[in-house]
Amino acid sequence: MYKSDGRSAENPAINYGTGGLLIGKNYLLTTSWNAPKEAFTTPGEFFDQKSVDDGPLFGFHRMNAFTGMKPMPSLHFHDVEKNADVEKDLKRYRAHLSVLFFPEVTAETESQIHSF
Repeated sequence: MYKSDGRSAENPAINYGTGGLLIGKNYLLTTSWNAPKEAFTTPGEFFDQKSVDDGPLFGFHRMNAFTGMKPMPSLHFHDVEKNADVEKDLKRYRAHLSVLFFPEVTAETESQIHSF
């Protein structure tokens, strides 16, 4: 997964995290949360206005960057315990995958992902 941490003995202060062997590879992340979307976006709420990717999953993304991989756009499902809408979430998931893997899909489909 990696050959080194990327640094050299000549200048060990730079290039940390650049020795991954998975350069050119991407990963897709989907998650589900009991927390409503507003817990991540509303001032004063639990996640301090940090998105799923920039807050709780920041370390996960950095770990993958260490190996050389880049993230594809993530998709997160919220409020799945108390306010689940499985049909809506399945539509969002299908639309998300279509946009990522079938680029001929129209911009209208992409807008559906975020309109729910």
